[in-house]
Amino acid sequence: MPKTKALNKTITTVLILLITLSTLSVINIPAVKADTGSGIQEMINIASAGATVYVPAGIYNETIAVNKSLSLIANGTVIINATAQTAKGSGAAGYGAVWINASDVHFEGFRVMNAGWNVTGAPDLDSNGIGDYRGIAIGTVDKSDISNVTITNCVVNGSGAAGIQSEYAEVGIVGNRVFDNQWDGFVSYVLRGSSNITNNEFTGNGPSGKTGWNDAGIEVGCTNGTTLIENNTISNNVGGSSKGVGIYLRDNANYTTIKGNDIKDNSHYGVLVKKVDNNVIYYNNIVGNGEYGVNASLAAAVIKATLNWWGDATGPSGVAFGSGDAVSANVAYDPWLDAPYPEGEPRTFARTISPDVVSAEQILWFDITVTNDVSEASIYKVNITYPITDGWTFVDMSAPPMWVIDDHDSVKGIVIFRATGGYEIPLTGSAVFKFKMTTGKTTSTTIYEWGIECTNTAEKKALMPVEVTVDVEKPTIAVDAPTVPHYSVGAGGYLWLNITVHDDVNALPTVVVNDTRFELYASPTVTGTYDFAFRYINTETIPDGPLNVHFNVTDYVGNVATEYPKPASTTVDNTAPFIWIEVEPATPVGSTFYIGIGTTIIDINVTVANYGLEDIGPLTGIYINDTLQPWTFSPTAKEYKGYPVWEHIETGFATPLEDKLWILYVNATDTASPSHHTSEMEVKISRDLEPPYEIGFTPPAEAICGGVIIRGLYAKDLVGVKDYMLYVNGTLKWTIGEDEVTSTEFTGVTWQYGAFQRIVVLYGYAGEFVNITVIAEDFGLNPSDEIVLFTGVVPEGEWCPVELYEGWNLISLPLIPASAARTDILSLILKQGIAGVTVVYEYDQNLDSWISNPTTMTDGKGYWVHMKAYDVMIVSGSKMPPPGGIPPTYTLTKGWVLAGFKSTSDMTVAEYLASVRNASYFKILFVWDAKKQAWDIRNRDDPTHKFTPGQGFWIYMYEEEVLIPPLP
Repeated sequence: MPKTKALNKTITTVLILLITLSTLSVINIPAVKADTGSGIQEMINIASAGATVYVPAGIYNETIAVNKSLSLIANGTVIINATAQTAKGSGAAGYGAVWINASDVHFEGFRVMNAGWNVTGAPDLDSNGIGDYRGIAIGTVDKSDISNVTITNCVVNGSGAAGIQSEYAEVGIVGNRVFDNQWDGFVSYVLRGSSNITNNEFTGNGPSGKTGWNDAGIEVGCTNGTTLIENNTISNNVGGSSKGVGIYLRDNANYTTIKGNDIKDNSHYGVLVKKVDNNVIYYNNIVGNGEYGVNASLAAAVIKATLNWWGDATGPSGVAFGSGDAVSANVAYDPWLDAPYPEGEPRTFARTISPDVVSAEQILWFDITVTNDVSEASIYKVNITYPITDGWTFVDMSAPPMWVIDDHDSVKGIVIFRATGGYEIPLTGSAVFKFKMTTGKTTSTTIYEWGIECTNTAEKKALMPVEVTVDVEKPTIAVDAPTVPHYSVGAGGYLWLNITVHDDVNALPTVVVNDTRFELYASPTVTGTYDFAFRYINTETIPDGPLNVHFNVTDYVGNVATEYPKPASTTVDNTAPFIWIEVEPATPVGSTFYIGIGTTIIDINVTVANYGLEDIGPLTGIYINDTLQPWTFSPTAKEYKGYPVWEHIETGFATPLEDKLWILYVNATDTASPSHHTSEMEVKISRDLEPPYEIGFTPPAEAICGGVIIRGLYAKDLVGVKDYMLYVNGTLKWTIGEDEVTSTEFTGVTWQYGAFQRIVVLYGYAGEFVNITVIAEDFGLNPSDEIVLFTGVVPEGEWCPVELYEGWNLISLPLIPASAARTDILSLILKQGIAGVTVVYEYDQNLDSWISNPTTMTDGKGYWVHMKAYDVMIVSGSKMPPPGGIPPTYTLTKGWVLAGFKSTSDMTVAEYLASVRNASYFKILFVWDAKKQAWDIRNRDDPTHKFTPGQGFWIYMYEEEVLIPPLP
C-alpha cells in the first residue's frame, strides 16, 4: 500500500544526494566482458575520490571493494554475480560481494546476487575455509565509524549470509528489494548517526536456519544515534525454531522508530524486541505472523506499540482480548487501529478515570470505570495499580457490587479485585472501582499513570492504563486580536476578540469576557499542544472609540491565569476619516471655491478628523494640480463627534492673476487594522473674472404701504449669482442672497425685506422719496452694472406677509388694509395674484350663513381662502387708524364667530382676548393648520398657545362681547 509522506521524504533525500553528486567528476568506462572477472573494480581503482562512476549494463562475475568516496550508479541493468568468489578483505565486514569501507558512498541501481551461494558449514566461515558472503557489506576492518552511505534502488538476493550488513556506519537503505538471502535481509550490530531504512522490500530471507542467526527481514543490534524503519514491506521471512522474524530489535537497539510498515506472514514474529529504550512501533500493519505480531517477553520493560493494525478490529490476541496477531507481555498496544493503516481509526478499550485533572494535595474519590467492549469472555479479575510517589496517599477504596478485594499491597500500590460468580463483566458490561486518595504534591504539572490489567475467563489479559494529571501551573493568555492601536471591523460589521489560552493540560479552561456585547462565536478550538483558541464576536454594533475588554481565565482545576484579568485595549475605528476644506476669502459653490479677480492671497484650511491617521506620505497627502505639497497636519485640541482633529492652514497662497483654476486634492488613510479606511476629497479653486450681466426685473415696481414690490429680479453669470445688493439713495440697504430670491417659500427678515420666486418686497422709508438701485454680485465678488428699480414716494403705513398654502387657508388681516376691496387685497398675492384664488368665504354670524367672494375684506374677521398653489399675500395697511380715528373694536355675537387676529406679531390667546370675559366664551378656540390641512386648537389657559399674524379662528360665544385688540 502507498506510504506517500515517507516516499516523498525518501525521494527528496535521494534528489538532494543526486544534486550533490552531480557537482562531482564523472567517469564512464566501457563495459568489460563478463568473463574477464574484472571490470567494476577497475573503474573504482582509477576513479578519484568524490567521482561519479556510471557502470555500463552487463553481468560482472566479481566482487568489489569501495574504499573511497564515490557514487556508483548502474547505467542500465548491471548484475554483480558473486558465486563462490573469495572475499576482498579480512574480517566479517569484508565478507561481501560488495564491500563499502569508506564514507560518502552512494550505490544505486545494481543487482547483487549469489554471494557465497551454496556454501555449507558454520556461520561466517565454513569448514572448507570459504566465508559466508553478504550481498553488500558496509563497514571497516578496524570498526572505525563511517557515514553517509546510501544503498538505493538495488536488488540483493541469493547471499550465503545477510543480504545487506552494516557495522559502525550511518546508512540510508532506500527503495531496495532484498529477498531469498540465507540469513537476514538487513542486519547491523552497530548503527551510527541518523540511519534510515525506508521504502524497501524484505521478503523470503532466512531459509538456512543456521544456528546463532535469527533470520529476520531487518535486524538491529545496537544503535548510536537514531534509526527510522519506515514504509517497508517485510514479509515471509522464515527460519528454524523461534526464528523467521520481520524486525528484530536486539541487544542495545535504542531510539528506533518502526512506522508505516507492512509486517506480515513472517514464520514466527512480526517484531521481536529485547530492548525497549526509546523504541516505538506505530502505524504499522502487523498481520499473519506465525507466533506473535510483537514479542517483547524477553524485554525488561513495556514497549509502546500503539495505533497498529493487527488484522482484526478487536485488536491483538495473545495476552490481549482481540483476535488479531498475538502480542506478548510487555507490549502496550492500546489504542489500536480498527482497519489497515492508513485508513484505520484508533480504537481503545473503554475505560475512564474521573476526575482525570486535579489540583495538588486534595483528598478526592476517583472512579475507574472498566467496560468490556471487546472480549466475548467475561472479565473476572481487575488489578489496579495506583500512584505512590510525590506524596500520593491511599485513603480508602470500594469494589463494585458483588466484587471482592483479593489483595492490597499498599507498599507497591496494587489492588486485586475479583468478581464473585455470575457478576463478571460481560461483553458491553461495565464496572466502577472507587479509590479515595490524597493527590501528590508537585511543583510542576505532572502526569501520573494508574495501571489497569483486566483478565477474562479465557485467561487473556488487557492492559488499560489511565492517567491523572496534577495541574499546579497557571494558564497563560495571548491576545491575538485586537493587538493594534486602532481596530476596524471585518466583513458584515463584525468585531473579533481573539485570545489563545495555553495550559499545561489538555482540559478546556474557562474564559469570561467582561463586555456583554460580545459572545463566544463557536466552540473553542485546539490550535496546538494545549493551546485553546477562543473567538468572540459582537452581538451589537460597537461604536467608534476606546474599547477596553478584560478576559478572566481559569483552568480546568481553578488555577487563575498569570494575568488576571488580561486586558485587551484598542480604539475601535470603523469610520473613514472626515475631511473638510475651507478657502477664504472665497465662496463655495458645490465643490468649487470661487475667488474674485482682485484676490491675491487666500487661506486654505484642510481639516481631518479620525481616531488614527498616518503620517503624510504616499497614502496621505495634499496635492495641488497633481503636485504633492510639503504640508503637514498638526493635531489640535478640537474634536468632531468624539474624533481627534488634525489640520493644516496654509496662509498666503499667492498665485499669478492669470491663473484661473487650481485643483486641491486631499487623500487621508487611517491606521485601522485589519482594514484601513481611506477618504478622498477634491475641490477646485477658481477665479471668477466675468461680472454678472443682463441684470433686470419686471417693471414697474409697485409701491405699497411702507415698501416696494420688485417682481422678476434676475441676473446672469458664467458661474452663478451670489447675491443682490440694493441701495437706497446711494447707500447699501439690503444684501439679498440668490438662494432667497429663488426660494419656493417666502424668506427674509420680517419688516426688512422678503423674497420669494424672484419677487422681492422691500420695507422702509414710508412717506419718503427714494431712489432704489441694485447691483448683482457673483461668487468671485465681481459686481454687475447698476440699474434703477424704483424712484418715487413710499406710501405711509407698513406691510405684513401672510403665507397661503394649496387648499384651504383660514386667514385674517394683520393690518387695517389701505383698501378693503377684496380684489385689491388679493391682487397683492405675489406670484399668482387674484387668479390663484379659487374662492373666498366670509361667515355672517348674525344670519348664520356663508358669503361667497365678499366685496370687501376687513380686519377683525376670519376668511376661508382656497388656493390653487402655495403663494404669499402681502397685506398693505396700518396698525391703527390715522390720527383722529379711534382704535378698532370687534363685536363677537352669541354663538359661533369666525374671527381674525389683528396683529403683526405673535400674541398669547389670553393676551389677545383680554378684553373678553372668560365666562363669556368657550376657552378652546379652533384654528386651521393650512400646511397640514388639519384642525388645531388654542387654549386660553395655556401660556404657550399663541396666535400668529394672519391667522383666523373659530370662537364660541355664550353671550355677545366686544373684543378690543391690545394696542400695538
